[in-house]
Amino acid sequence: QRPAAANRPTRPGSQQALPSGPMLIETSAPILNLLNRAEEGIARLDWKLAIDSLQRVIEDPEGALVERDDTATESAALFESARRQATRRLSTLGPEGLDAYRVLYDGKAKGMFDRARAGHDVDLLRYLVERFLLTSSGDDACDLLASWELDAGRPGRALALLIDLRELVPDSDVPEALLTAKLV
Repeated sequence: QRPAAANRPTRPGSQQALPSGPMLIETSAPILNLLNRAEEGIARLDWKLAIDSLQRVIEDPEGALVERDDTATESAALFESARRQATRRLSTLGPEGLDAYRVLYDGKAKGMFDRARAGHDVDLLRYLVERFLLTSSGDDACDLLASWELDAGRPGRALALLIDLRELVPDSDVPEALLTAKLV
């Protein structure tokens, strides 16, 4: 016989215990291969190899999960999207690596930004932010998209964008006071 609690129907929004015990999360072998190739390129200062590999991870339509490379605890593995990890890794390339990235992608991102802003195209702006955040136009696109999300009454989405802007773009030219005001 089942315990009484197990027979009760669950209500939407009620707290339920998360599954305990180990969970199997399969990571994508091609994505892991690209991340390893990127690390090899970074070690050799081969910016083209590193950037191409990381950008392919960012543009992967599957949305793979990978183990975080900065996990502080050994008791439990933490996972994140491969796209976020690749973006974070790109942001740590330093001025020389970021300059190389921008040589490759600034033109494409600038064209997208201009079209999205002129046509108030939220989807195009979101695409730009997801895939080209570290370009010269990426931080401005992220700031603009956050403003549009706030205007549309979606503060959670705006908050996520602003946090990404603050955490992932090392040399953003969006004024800190403006970012702080929007975060508040």
